[in-house]
Amino acid sequence: RATDTQTNRAVAVRLVTEVADPLSLATYYRQWAIQTGIRDANVGEILDIGEVQDDGGRYPVLVTPLSDAKPLSDLFVQPFSGTGPADWLAAVSKAAAGVQTAHDKGLTHGR
Repeated sequence: RATDTQTNRAVAVRLVTEVADPLSLATYYRQWAIQTGIRDANVGEILDIGEVQDDGGRYPVLVTPLSDAKPLSDLFVQPFSGTGPADWLAAVSKAAAGVQTAHDKGLTHGR
């Protein structure tokens, strides 16, 4: 959790340590650059992309809006109180719409 000093907005800062090889890193940067241009309620917004460096190497940093929303996976592992199949279907439909929007903009997974 951090605060964007230009907008005074609460943001999440994620240090990405899972990406090790340069080819994968380049792919992630291309995908993130596409995602920064997508404005859709069903697609996670990336506000900024940066990088930090230490003795262990370079690591990408993603800045996103801070969200108190629960992950979609929580619906299936531990359903929210008072939710039923209609709520699950609505959540999955929104996620599918987000994936379609991302694909329409050229964002792919694993390539």
